[in-house]
Amino acid sequence: MGQTTDGESPVRHGEHLCRTYADEIEWARQVGVLLREGIALGQQVLYYAHSHTPQQVADRLRAGGRGLRAAVEREQVRVHSAADSYLRRLPFDPDLMIAGLRDSCRLALAQGWSGLRVIGEMDWAAQQVPGADRLLEYELRLDTEVFADLPVTGICLYTTQAAARCPAALAATTRHRGGAGLPEASAGLTARPLQPGGRIRLLGSADLDSRAELAAILAAVSRLPLPVVHLDLSGVDFIDTAGAAALTQAAVVLAGQDRRLVLHHAPPSLRTVAQMFPDECRDLEMTA
Repeated sequence: MGQTTDGESPVRHGEHLCRTYADEIEWARQVGVLLREGIALGQQVLYYAHSHTPQQVADRLRAGGRGLRAAVEREQVRVHSAADSYLRRLPFDPDLMIAGLRDSCRLALAQGWSGLRVIGEMDWAAQQVPGADRLLEYELRLDTEVFADLPVTGICLYTTQAAARCPAALAATTRHRGGAGLPEASAGLTARPLQPGGRIRLLGSADLDSRAELAAILAAVSRLPLPVVHLDLSGVDFIDTAGAAALTQAAVVLAGQDRRLVLHHAPPSLRTVAQMFPDECRDLEMTA
């Protein structure tokens, strides 16, 4: 894969990327790079503004040179307010968002563009927006329900402050390039998007420091429209008793819906807890 002019790997069709920025200079630089990439690839670019007004983004486009201005004039680049588009109908609904993305991509293809690039300012996820707790569910579903069969590129933009408040959703993207002051792995437990075969891979440790992340992940996976939810725990090095209890409760919730939670590659710590408390953990389904 090639490099952009600033040394970063370009974002290709089918990728799901998170980028963070610390200040307005960094925001303007990243937006310029992402827009020019999409234009060069022949994608239609939809920019959803939230931390900035559409007018501020339009001013950035005008300052970016003739190529960006021309892309706006031919409607290859379009700027919308998130509040007037996907946040207009609250609570935030992953089903509506996914259907909207698919429709937008089909429309872009019908108009002759090579695909769709969506850039969204995501600081609303760290605010009290109704339905924001379903963002992780949405992020985990994108790979199989959108990117797998349509030429869509998704980029989430967070300020570093907002990214630090919602690490689980940030970590659900396939690539993350942090801005100044934010490490690429900021959560103790993270989830990777649905993989071929329907598995979700967890990474990190499930302990006191990651209690909130585990709760958010299990709430998200419990809502996934799957008869069997597969969790790959090969990247988890430790699960404490509270984590085991949370997994058990999630399994019970799914069983009440005639669904299953299957745990693959459980770490020794989880198996030890299950052996010590067999009655309490009887609803856990772990593969060998």
